[in-house]
Amino acid sequence: MKKISYSEAKNNYKLIDDSNMRVFWDYWTDANKDFSFLLYDGDTVLDNLNLDNENYDNDIIGILVNGNLEVNNIYNFESDYGVHLVVLGDVSAKNIIVAGQDININGNLNVAEVFLGFYNHGSIFVGGDILSPTIIILDYGFVTFGKATGTVYGNECIYYSNNTDARVTSLLCPNPGSNPEDIFDDSVFEVTEIDFKKIAQRAERNQPILSVYLFDEKDEINPSDVKKWLYHPKVTANITKLKKWEMNITIVKSPTFEWILSEYGTTYKLILESDNVTIYFNDEKNHDFQIAQKGSVEYRKFKRIFENKTKNIEWYFE
Repeated sequence: MKKISYSEAKNNYKLIDDSNMRVFWDYWTDANKDFSFLLYDGDTVLDNLNLDNENYDNDIIGILVNGNLEVNNIYNFESDYGVHLVVLGDVSAKNIIVAGQDININGNLNVAEVFLGFYNHGSIFVGGDILSPTIIILDYGFVTFGKATGTVYGNECIYYSNNTDARVTSLLCPNPGSNPEDIFDDSVFEVTEIDFKKIAQRAERNQPILSVYLFDEKDEINPSDVKKWLYHPKVTANITKLKKWEMNITIVKSPTFEWILSEYGTTYKLILESDNVTIYFNDEKNHDFQIAQKGSVEYRKFKRIFENKTKNIEWYFE
């Protein structure tokens, strides 16, 4: 590995063989001539590759691999930015968990377990084919000039283009009804959103990224937490309505205790009878409430929301 100047990298290493294809260098102006790349000259095998800027000298703008790259995990923790990665051959990795940088691969991309592209400050361009069993794209740009194989989750597609000026077309999109909560357990969520840093930390520690969720009784909503609302000293009337910003909570004390929340496009209703807790939800697509089965995505999501609000209960009564 050695440091080379930006101009040397641009002039001596061609990212994609076809000049009509989009190339990394088009994004950078002469103002970047004082920046540098770390060059791995030839096929390269690494354990983990952390793309956070803080791991490199201030002048390092990216990493250039003049050959194939084989690596256990590629990841970063900062979603806004990171050093760029340019690979002139193929990339083989166990997991890729990335956010705030451009990744440009001349050849094929083969990911054994999970590719996660997070946030719109980053993007990836692949000159060849993509093979990854699980692909999670959350507000992230993903373009290939080849084929793509795998199951996509999230809110974006993999797009295809074979020309810089051509309109991209959708190649592989999330399956209807697919949800990252089907494949991640609750430990990597921050209430309703995926916690990108927690997933990156699991990659760095070589811990499993995916977890098929299996319901455990200990994950049931705790009736004692529900009673914190029921017996709160400021809940004196039969119906108490609380509103903070866009969050609405309604507490009904009788004939049975109900705790109703409208948030994140869904209305949830918790009913406590003796020590039995039942959750219902209405996602605005249906006129009637449906029961949320224990262990389901809806139950788990409400449980995280409820626990977060119970942890900050006094805030609602200020």
